[in-house]
Amino acid sequence: LRDWVLATCEARLAKRQAEAGGPDAGVAKLSLAIGELLAHFGKYSRAAAVLEESKRIRLALGTLHARDLAHDGSRRCCSGAIVLSLLGLIKMLLNDFTGARADLEEAKRIRKENVAFDMFDGAVLCCHCGMLAMNLLDFEKARTDFEESKRIFAMTRNQRHFQYAVLLDSLGALHF
Repeated sequence: LRDWVLATCEARLAKRQAEAGGPDAGVAKLSLAIGELLAHFGKYSRAAAVLEESKRIRLALGTLHARDLAHDGSRRCCSGAIVLSLLGLIKMLLNDFTGARADLEEAKRIRKENVAFDMFDGAVLCCHCGMLAMNLLDFEKARTDFEESKRIFAMTRNQRHFQYAVLLDSLGALHF
């Protein structure tokens, strides 16, 4: 079933790219969704490539740094920062710590520019930054990032989301 889902999504993305014929906001959005799906299935190299495409399209359209709002009732914004946060996490998992740091720092800049840090995706970004800091053995920075993530999760009342469990697991690992 997993292979069928991935093949169907990849085919849909290829079709949309061919139809668009150039940078297209819909393809950028679809690339983010499929990149996230690929990451959940452990296909990190392919996820990174798809997310890089989303980043490239957003750069070409001038929307990477925009405070675009989702129209799904979720109040999510700064989709470029979401792309970069996930891309940074995946690069970290692929041991590309330099690339991970660059993407995560750019995601932070976008959220700060748009006054959009104290939101769910800001909490996730702080958690990703903490995970990178742990991998780089900067435990004090990791603790600071994790505590900021925890504060934002509490403020936005998202402690039941699976990302909060990831944060708590990371905090627990930090104490060993």
